Amino acid sequence: AEASHGRKCCQQATPSTVSSDPSSSLSASGNTPSRILSRTWWSLAASSSLSSARSTSLLTTATLTDSRWTRTKSVTQWDCSNLAPPTIGAALAAVNASLIDSVSSAINNSTSPFSIVGTTPNASYPARGSTPLIFLNSQSIERLTLIDGPSLAFNVSLQSNTFQLVYYYVGNVSTVQGASAVTAASMRSEDGMWHVAIVKPPAFGWVPSLPVLLDAELNLLVPLGCGDSGTMLSVVVTVPSPGIPRELAAKVRSGSRATLIASLLVTGAVSGSVLGRIVATDSIVLCDAAAAGMSGVVDFNLLICAASPDLVDARSAIVSNAVLVALVGLLLMLLAAIWCAVAGTTLLMSTADIFLLPSTLFPIMTSVMPSTAVATAFLVARVHTSTCVGVDAVLALIGILLVAPVPLAGFALLWGAAHDSLDQVYESETCRGVLPTGFQLLYDCEKTKCHGSTCN
Repeated sequence: AEASHGRKCCQQATPSTVSSDPSSSLSASGNTPSRILSRTWWSLAASSSLSSARSTSLLTTATLTDSRWTRTKSVTQWDCSNLAPPTIGAALAAVNASLIDSVSSAINNSTSPFSIVGTTPNASYPARGSTPLIFLNSQSIERLTLIDGPSLAFNVSLQSNTFQLVYYYVGNVSTVQGASAVTAASMRSEDGMWHVAIVKPPAFGWVPSLPVLLDAELNLLVPLGCGDSGTMLSVVVTVPSPGIPRELAAKVRSGSRATLIASLLVTGAVSGSVLGRIVATDSIVLCDAAAAGMSGVVDFNLLICAASPDLVDARSAIVSNAVLVALVGLLLMLLAAIWCAVAGTTLLMSTADIFLLPSTLFPIMTSVMPSTAVATAFLVARVHTSTCVGVDAVLALIGILLVAPVPLAGFALLWGAAHDSLDQVYESETCRGVLPTGFQLLYDCEKTKCHGSTCN
């Protein structure tokens, strides 16, 4: 019974065996039932555990691939107009010599630029507007220095409590008149607090070469841009340039005039024309309505109608020139009277002989014409602002007469009154055989008299 029961167990257990172990199959067909049963139940237990257990396998694989960096270009735009700072200040700071040297070497500038230094270290703040303007004044530069056209270096220092200054840069510098200066090079700090720039003059120079006696000023327009928002701030740098001191020019002018006036008594018309050209050139060089020609050839510095001081010089010039012409005319009349008494001729004949060319009166009138014309024109142009309209009208009339009608009337008078005297001189000298042979005689010396005088 036990054997049969063992077989039955084995028969029931064998189909459920899933183990592939060869010992299990041999044990099931062995001669010892107990051992077979024991091993069979072990096989069943083992097969049961194997059939219900699930094994999980985890495999991790690392793969290394060769990748390279790829460069791409991109454009970044910074819009400063949306975050414009409410207040920003600017000042002209001192320019560091080392910065100038480094910038000059970068642009191969052989000559050292002239530094522009501000008059005050305090910053100026602009008024609110679409494009704020800041006006800065620098120390004066001599006129001759600016005429030479050097490169100018300046340092614009900015002050603000915003971070946007890091995006500020100097644009193309130009003059206020519109002439574009060449921005040779510029340098800025990383925080945008200062900007150093070197600019070259435009084609016509910084300032005109004439007039050198008048004060002038150079105005530089320095635009400061920010990112891609265009000009955010404009700085106008004013550089004053005083003229050459007038004291030296006045002394030279007075000395040359005195020398030429003294030589009028000797050389006549030649010195008069030279003096007139000097006065005319002086008026052109000054190029100032308030200064050009505002003195007579020999100015007596007369104070006429001090209530309107801007026209005192013009009045003094007209009166001084008229007095000079009158004094020379009186001197010549005195000489004519003396000559009449000595020669025993009439006063008209003596006056005609004295006033004949080359005469001293007409060179004097030639020399006073330029200054008289300028003073008269200035007086007529400013008569509406004068408080002495009657005096100015009379002086303007005297100036007009002194410029054109009086010289023309004098020439006409000499031409009519001295014609007979000239004929007499020609005939008298011809009768003496002084004039060359073939000169057409007005009268026959052997048969007639030369206008009342006998031919000797």
